[in-house]
Amino acid sequence: FPNLHSIRGSRYRDPQAWFKSIDHNLRPLPADFMVPSHGRPVAGRAEVAKVLTDYRDAISYVYDQTLRWINRGLLPDDLVEKVQLPAHLADSEWLGNFYGGVPHSVRQIYVGELGWFNADPTTLAPLNIRESSARYVALIGGRDAVYAEAQKATQAGHPQWGAEVGSHL
Repeated sequence: FPNLHSIRGSRYRDPQAWFKSIDHNLRPLPADFMVPSHGRPVAGRAEVAKVLTDYRDAISYVYDQTLRWINRGLLPDDLVEKVQLPAHLADSEWLGNFYGGVPHSVRQIYVGELGWFNADPTTLAPLNIRESSARYVALIGGRDAVYAEAQKATQAGHPQWGAEVGSHL
């Protein structure tokens, strides 16, 4: 999937400008070869056209669906679960969640269109992460208890939860 959002801290990349530029600047070209910035070269006029069309469709779809669900009141975590590529795009070898991804892009679209506030008032002035983590560790029963819970979660097939719990250490 195209890297609509760079987690390294670049500015918001407007998805509308991106998919429109594919239509206006790239798809009209009768290219026999394409060398993308990330990934292997594409050979054959029909294959180049298909890859560009799939990219355009995927970016447009993710943008439109994210706005659709934002307008229905969904927040970033819910949007990530809700916005998925349709099968014909999800199955494309060019649109996997590797360098870029739908989940990151959905979150970036939310922030780009609405700002960082996620409708939870506790995020307006949160405790410093070190302070809140120290309190969570104490609440759970100390360092050893937190570490044991993180290991238990990971061994039970929940590595994300294990990592989140362990991050407080």
